[in-house]
Amino acid sequence: MVQVWDNHAHLHKDHQVKPALEMNQKAQQLPPIVYIHHGNWHIAWCLPNRGVTFATRRTNPAEYCVVRDFTNATPLSHVRASINGGFFSPSHHYKQDSEHSTKTCPHNKMIGEVGTGTKGKWERGETLKRREERWCFGMDEKGNIKALPMLYDEKTGYAQVNPEIENNFPYGLSAIGLLVQEGKAQPRPPKWGGYKKDFSALRTILAWTEKKHVFFISGGPAYWNEAANFILSLRDVIAEFLKKKGIKVNLDQFLGTNFNAVMLDGGGSVKFDYFLNPQKPSTYSGFQRRPDNAPNSQRYLTTYITAEAKFKE
Repeated sequence: MVQVWDNHAHLHKDHQVKPALEMNQKAQQLPPIVYIHHGNWHIAWCLPNRGVTFATRRTNPAEYCVVRDFTNATPLSHVRASINGGFFSPSHHYKQDSEHSTKTCPHNKMIGEVGTGTKGKWERGETLKRREERWCFGMDEKGNIKALPMLYDEKTGYAQVNPEIENNFPYGLSAIGLLVQEGKAQPRPPKWGGYKKDFSALRTILAWTEKKHVFFISGGPAYWNEAANFILSLRDVIAEFLKKKGIKVNLDQFLGTNFNAVMLDGGGSVKFDYFLNPQKPSTYSGFQRRPDNAPNSQRYLTTYITAEAKFKE
């Protein structure tokens, strides 16, 4: 339950701070996962204590486009969001998809590791060979998230998921970037994605606060620092959204003050889906970047992140 407190204790007979029930009821009318479109950014805001469950998935082999798998799996009276996950080595051998009459790329190879439901037994893809600053995050189904640097073998320069993450979290991804840590923007790693110089690109981001608010974010294009600055502006974005809904809260107490975020795969692999009762097409919000050489395709990905909750309008 979302607890909203007012600051007018003197208005109550016993002069005690009490829940602002009217505002709380308005907050409860929000879906457990809220879609916000702000400029060039798409946000799925997952509220804590509203029954949202989280998971990271692997399409193995990458035979399911995220949007197809996602749509078919969403039942009635549910709200669900999904974004693409970690990096992969793309195959350039496209084939014709007879069902959807589109060209697709189903043989991408995952880089790093992904948790698919079992602690200590994450699935492994290609070893990260580039020696650069990469991170991993762990997540449980309730949205508790922790990020740590990957561990490197000094002899080979190869990296692997930090055992502290893999052994304590059933879900998560490795070989990703740290964008914001405890409210502070982090520098772009050297040779991020194999490029020495930063460039403006579409981005996919997972963000969270110490109050267990979780955000799936896609959009841009943006440079690394622009993406970080957007995360640092999320508090204002949420404040503006709540104001329009007539919901008054103490944002620091409700939302938290320390934002964290990791950079997921971007560029030509950005994918965002949001469904509120999938039987109503008007409740779907989606955004994706299509491969240049397959302009009509739904991009195949190796991993993605989902959030889902029961909600009846």
